[in-house]
Amino acid sequence: MTDQTRIGYTLYGVRLSLFTRKMEAALELQGVPHLYRAKTVFLRSKLEARAGTHLIPLLETPEGWLLYDSTPMIELLGARYPATRLIPSDASGVIVRLVEEWLDEWFSRAVLHFRWNNPESASVAAAAIAAEMTPFAPRFATRRLARTLQHWGGRACRAFGLESAVQRAGVEEEALRLYQALEKQLETTPFALGARPTAVDAALLGGLRAHMLPDPAPRRLLEEFPRVLAWAGPSTTNDPSVGAPSGDESTALRGASPLDLEGPLARAIFELAGETFLGFVSENRRAANRGEGVFYQSVYGESTSFRVRPEMERARRMLAERIVAAGHRPALARVAERTDDARWLELWGQA
Repeated sequence: MTDQTRIGYTLYGVRLSLFTRKMEAALELQGVPHLYRAKTVFLRSKLEARAGTHLIPLLETPEGWLLYDSTPMIELLGARYPATRLIPSDASGVIVRLVEEWLDEWFSRAVLHFRWNNPESASVAAAAIAAEMTPFAPRFATRRLARTLQHWGGRACRAFGLESAVQRAGVEEEALRLYQALEKQLETTPFALGARPTAVDAALLGGLRAHMLPDPAPRRLLEEFPRVLAWAGPSTTNDPSVGAPSGDESTALRGASPLDLEGPLARAIFELAGETFLGFVSENRRAANRGEGVFYQSVYGESTSFRVRPEMERARRMLAERIVAAGHRPALARVAERTDDARWLELWGQA
């Protein structure tokens, strides 16, 4: 019997990758038996040929499918393990989906900044990623890959409009507000949106475990938030028995308690999204539909150029289709009413 047959799922990625650790957290939170394998340079060609993408992570299923894109992966696991699904099937799932979307598509900008715009963090992270990707390789090859990764990080920051002091200060302020809200949330609930884990927990844990905790600069910021540090904790990537962090699994994973959709974390993220993210998604949508390569958007009071992200527009359409198909547009309308912002409906209220 092979490991794949016995364990079920294999996650391929890099330990210091946000979306790799997000999927690792999703598997843990659902109690899905799995193994982790680094996507090394020796496996890269074979995996990319099978999956048709260079993106990470990749998830190999028991029947041999090789999947990418964390949100559809979480959807699949939810269908296969409905008792522990991370995206509720009822109207509360709209909140989970919207918050997860902000974390995936916007807050990833902040974690990029903390790593690649900080020389200390960039050096530490690049060396660690290169070492994981090139086991048994000569030292010079690992060092060369580390330099390549640092150059890539700089380009990614420029593509995300993170060159100016205003933008760098802005994303740091967003991170501070996010973790202040999470610290407050964890005073009363074991998870980010209440008594049960959701995809929001997986996304938050991905950012914390891949970037904010291992990188020196953001780690110093997180020292101000002891509950967040304890909640994130270390994960054991090759232990298939690992479950959810904190709280009582027997109740937390079964969805016995309602989600805290009006809690500190949800309120903070909807407020942050209204300040920056909704305008960004709207402008990216317009530019992508016109086939443009660059657009300008006012963020933190500064006009900033951004590279158009077609994948973000695809994610927006996919989310809108799911909300409409599930008949949850009324729940989206309530979000728009509560936040006094019609853009929620404009962007995700029609397929």
